[in-house]
Amino acid sequence: HPPNVDKWEADQTAVAYEGRYAARPGILNTVNSQSNLTISLEGLDVTQGGLLTFAVHAAVEMPVDALYFTINHEIIRTFDSIVGGEGGSGEWAEVSVVLLPGEHTLTWSYQYFGMPGANHPQHGSYRMDPRRSGNSWVDAIALHAFTGDVAISDDGNDAVALSDDNGDDGDSSPSWSLASDAN
Repeated sequence: HPPNVDKWEADQTAVAYEGRYAARPGILNTVNSQSNLTISLEGLDVTQGGLLTFAVHAAVEMPVDALYFTINHEIIRTFDSIVGGEGGSGEWAEVSVVLLPGEHTLTWSYQYFGMPGANHPQHGSYRMDPRRSGNSWVDAIALHAFTGDVAISDDGNDAVALSDDNGDDGDSSPSWSLASDAN
């Protein structure tokens, strides 16, 4: 790690989502620095894909800092405002992401951009949310194998049907397709 960059660690905290420990990013004090927690799913049996779940408690706020979750270097989720209660009261957000079959690199990246004022004069009137005090944590990271049961919420988008396309090609694993409304 470069100087003034701290790495993630297992932090024994009273607000862990599950158990007694949660992963906490390093404490950064260098503008435009980051601390990454990376898990490589190489050689693991992810040939059927699965459902990745984790819990996050983010004490972040733009323009100061943010927490990003990426898969294979593509940003999947950005946490750029407070997730959790004041001073680390223990509120967590649960996140679920479908992983397609194959090898994947999962990264949680805490990035510090600097305090407004000298670093960001355009945010001169910035007032920090008092809940931002404390740390951010990630916990309960799990990969659940597909069981054949698929639930898709109806969020009002253009999805109209989910069908099992398992044909007579000798492959017994389900192959799902999502039909959408072309309008």
